Amino acid sequence: MIKNIKFLQSRVFWVIAGLMVFGFILRAHSFTDITFGYDQARDVVIAGNIWKGDLKILGPNSDIHGLHHGALYWYLISPFYVFSGGSIFAIKLFLILSSLLIIPLTYVLSKKIFGNTQIALSSAFLVTVSYEVISYSRWLSNPSLAMVTIALSFLFLWMYVKENFKWGLLLTAFFWALSIQFQIFLLYQAAIFLVILLVYRKIKIVDILLSAIVFLVVASPLILAEIKFDFSGSRGIMEFFTGYAESRGQTASEMLSRALDKLFLVPYYNIISSNGFSHIFMYAFIIVNLFFIFILKDKRIFFLLLWFVTPVLLFFVGSTNIYFVFIGCAVPLCILVSYFIYKVFAQQTNQLPWFVVLIIIFASNTYLLIENQGKGEALFSVQKDMVYSTETKILDWIYKEANYKPFRVNTITNPLFVNTTWSVLFSTYGKNTYGYMPFYWGYPQNGRFGEEIEYSSDFKNSDKYIFLIIEPSGGIPDFFVKGILEFEDTRSKVVQEEEFGEFKVQKRVITLDKPFLMEEVHEIIKQ
Repeated sequence: MIKNIKFLQSRVFWVIAGLMVFGFILRAHSFTDITFGYDQARDVVIAGNIWKGDLKILGPNSDIHGLHHGALYWYLISPFYVFSGGSIFAIKLFLILSSLLIIPLTYVLSKKIFGNTQIALSSAFLVTVSYEVISYSRWLSNPSLAMVTIALSFLFLWMYVKENFKWGLLLTAFFWALSIQFQIFLLYQAAIFLVILLVYRKIKIVDILLSAIVFLVVASPLILAEIKFDFSGSRGIMEFFTGYAESRGQTASEMLSRALDKLFLVPYYNIISSNGFSHIFMYAFIIVNLFFIFILKDKRIFFLLLWFVTPVLLFFVGSTNIYFVFIGCAVPLCILVSYFIYKVFAQQTNQLPWFVVLIIIFASNTYLLIENQGKGEALFSVQKDMVYSTETKILDWIYKEANYKPFRVNTITNPLFVNTTWSVLFSTYGKNTYGYMPFYWGYPQNGRFGEEIEYSSDFKNSDKYIFLIIEPSGGIPDFFVKGILEFEDTRSKVVQEEEFGEFKVQKRVITLDKPFLMEEVHEIIKQ
């Protein structure tokens, strides 16, 4: 108790508290610029339905057909979404506040590994200002919460192998299972844990068995989902690997090149936002780390570097090209960078160069924040400009152009013919702001997320205008866009077209009352 009181009175506590406040300010900046596409709309629909009793054990789809993440993210965001009256800002605030835990966790982990307060505070500072870490904290998606659980699993693993903390491996298994709930591909971390245990000669059968039980209990929803859905995830993995060699056709050098391209982006988004300097940094960084590992036999560096580089292996067993394969790797990078800065400047009485380096890193990350302001979580977005603030401007324009009277709406979306995003936007922002819903005049949404959202049934009084919303092109086949536009020309005429960033919105006068006919769209495409 006395020890805890002394810590609360210490300068370190107040520095960490100050970093968390500063971190919150950075993360809350441009608060309405939220990436909001199909995945986010689907998640809030499910979160709302969970509160109504529609419970889930199967989470979002992964990149492997049949394999799903856990449903834990939906349960965590559900009360914030429901009690806020359907506000995605409440979810974002919850994620930001949760993500701030990464700052003290990085300090504690760094302090335990190197036993140096200055290194630990520098590490915490770098995580606070990291553009990548900030992006994760604001991303309305299931991987975002894994940043904290990954850090916790490695913290307790270190405590187990170096401090003989008897519950360390069990807690590692607990938080690893939570990480997998948020992002299924984090199963690969089992290889890291095993190597660390072997290197530190901590293979104790009893601890491993107990940890396995803890893992199975926490991951039980995933296991139950596998059983309930006829092992679709396991079959998906088997089909993926058995068909990989035939369907991918990439050489080892091509896969290595793809992996390194993504790996070199990690320092770009965390340390130095210059392509040239980030590549130079990465080469020097790897060489220095290898020197410490093989020449100086420093197991601490091995622990952190293994954590940092292991995701590269995923590029050799799949066609993934997603950046967030490296989720959680910003933490070991920031700790290692802080350690090497300390090694360079530790002997100098003048600490100004140390602070200059930190300021340069801070400026680099600030540049990325400013450069991507208004673009949402651009680091993870497939479609450019799928941002809530832009989407609500579109709705404002549509309602105004309709003279705040009934109108019809159709959309060209990614995924194609799935109107979930706009169903959520119209039913929350549109209805709450203007008091009514439009009449949906597009492809039937039976079986789609959000199908229960009620549009206006006022068909006759909405017979003047239809507004066609065309989403940014990423992932939408051009021939389908052309086909839908030509179909719309058979029942309406364009009178105005506006661009909102990457969006196009057409105001059309209705010339013929006929429903959306997929058969006609296909016939147009074939021509």
